[in-house]
Amino acid sequence: MKKLWLLVPIDSGRNTAWDTYLNRCSGLVIRAESETEARSIATENGRAERYNPQGSPWETPLLTTCTELTGDGEIGIVLQEDHGA
Repeated sequence: MKKLWLLVPIDSGRNTAWDTYLNRCSGLVIRAESETEARSIATENGRAERYNPQGSPWETPLLTTCTELTGDGEIGIVLQEDHGA
């Protein structure tokens, strides 16, 4: 059964794959059957971060959360993507 997955970078406060790219994706909502499939789709459709020589941060649970979205939880915005200068 397909589910919705929210993938978001983890801000660890230290130098990671996310710190090196300006042209990067900052979050994705993906329809997939599993977390593994969602992470793979994120890698295939990410931006510059997917070319990291250490591997895609979307595939690394220490660098990216991957949470199944359900109707449970608090009312509010699930993902807001801002691009300020």
